[in-house]
Amino acid sequence: MRLLPPLLLIGVIGCGPPPTMMSSCDDTFTGDAAQPPEAMIVVTDGVSPTLVDVVAGAEVPLMRPPQGGQVTYAAVRVRNMNRCGVSIRGRFRDPMNNAELGFDGRTIDLVVGSDGWLRPDALQLSEFTNVALCPNYSTTRDNQGLTTNLELTATDKKGHTVTVTQPVVPTCASADATERALCVCECNKLPASMVRSCAADADMSM
Repeated sequence: MRLLPPLLLIGVIGCGPPPTMMSSCDDTFTGDAAQPPEAMIVVTDGVSPTLVDVVAGAEVPLMRPPQGGQVTYAAVRVRNMNRCGVSIRGRFRDPMNNAELGFDGRTIDLVVGSDGWLRPDALQLSEFTNVALCPNYSTTRDNQGLTTNLELTATDKKGHTVTVTQPVVPTCASADATERALCVCECNKLPASMVRSCAADADMSM
């Protein structure tokens, strides 16, 4: 057998299509296939790796993310769905007219919790929708301290989908008084002058 020169051999080995990257997520179904998908809204404060179930009338924290503004970190616990590549869409809506006040969407792989429900990894904020509610550009409605509808939709790659909505009270919840005051200022309705002056803005941008 004739041997190829070393340099030619390297060239032959290096050619061809790149290897296919396999997903590390095992897209298993969790729950009862005979039942429709179920969901419970969960939130976190972005500080502690804790998921809190959201019930009707609950306060949900408004926190300042790195990109600015004020958001609620929201996701869902679900069952009777597949767990990989799940599309999560979060919205705040005005309960009076259903107008959308804030939106964010993510596609994530869920993990199985001890209760048998699928959930986001509480240690990864990137797995929560950052539903922005402020700055508030309305001249008629405060976006904190008032009842607002929080809507979450989850859809897996197999087409299983579920939407859940809860009336909640978005609340400026930072432990830092300066950040909390900024949140209140950004989330309250615009004054008649249409000019908002949040004194903490300059301090926090430095």
